[in-house]
Amino acid sequence: MQYVKAIFKFENIEDYQQDLLISDLADLGFDTFEDSENGFTAFVMKDNFSEHAL
Repeated sequence: MQYVKAIFKFENIEDYQQDLLISDLADLGFDTFEDSENGFTAFVMKDNFSEHAL
């Protein structure tokens, strides 16, 4: 399976704001999330990815 990786970086974001964004991304088919120092990385199967929806 091939995945699309989307990297989200922020200067300032509250935890609840990040949680809301992750929830919206999950609704779009993103199923794996990895925290990073300045944000997070999200993954979605290539067949489920829609740049327009993002």
